[in-house]
Amino acid sequence: MRTTSAVACLLLLLAGCGPPPPTLPALHPATGTLTRDGKAVGGGALRFHSTGGEDANTIVTAEVGNDGAFTVHTVSGGGKAVGRSAGAPAGKYHVTYTPPAENQGVLPVDLPDPVTVEAKANVLSLKLPK
Repeated sequence: MRTTSAVACLLLLLAGCGPPPPTLPALHPATGTLTRDGKAVGGGALRFHSTGGEDANTIVTAEVGNDGAFTVHTVSGGGKAVGRSAGAPAGKYHVTYTPPAENQGVLPVDLPDPVTVEAKANVLSLKLPK
């Protein structure tokens, strides 16, 4: 009976053990606007693809508001998200815009110019191609 209790306690202890959750790299504030032909593009989402080979489990995105404004957020966790935090790691990114769901049939658009997030507050002005 004592052995069974000891084994049960050991199993409970081990169940709480495991690798620590991944930590996010240093993040820097990044906000901005998305336009096409000088007019705000409302709705949709942006995905920032690192060109520097950062951790593949780090995802950098932004939701575009009706006025074209966005705030960049980073999620990390390799399938087990540790949370969504404002900002992005410093580095260079290619950006893809995905239109809102109600625009079915409209494919995502890769922005032509890369974006750089610096180790400071960043204000980005992104322009969709014509």
